[in-house]
Amino acid sequence: MYSQTDLDKLNALLKQFFGRLALFLAIPFLAIVASLIWRISVLGHVAAVVFAVVFCIEWFAVGAEINKYRKLVRDILTSNERSAEGTVSEIERDLIHRDGTTFLTIQLEVQEATRQGTYLRTVFFDTQKGDFPASVGQKVNVLLFDNVVKGVSIFE
Repeated sequence: MYSQTDLDKLNALLKQFFGRLALFLAIPFLAIVASLIWRISVLGHVAAVVFAVVFCIEWFAVGAEINKYRKLVRDILTSNERSAEGTVSEIERDLIHRDGTTFLTIQLEVQEATRQGTYLRTVFFDTQKGDFPASVGQKVNVLLFDNVVKGVSIFE
């Protein structure tokens, strides 16, 4: 599900973000420099406030989310895989927002040899990867990174 091209696209998106941010901040930066050269303190103060406000709004509204998701994808691609095999007992439609993306919560009913009976395991499926390919009642094997689904195999 995740590939190196996903990471490359996110890196390109982050570079575009920083390029756009540099364009937005060029005018306040030049105003700060001009105020230092011509000793116009009011211009420098106003430009510094505009610079700080634009940077904070852009970074916390867009840049931080892109960076969080990029880190998640990088960690998923470089991590070891764990797997869980079980039956899908519930696909919750309540979305969870974390790590710069939105996840579906999937409940798996898992049977392990070391435990008696079954237990529910919660895993998260990235909504940017489409819909979860299995339905309730199907037996699946999921590859995981920190309870985030990396891949799904459906048993017939």
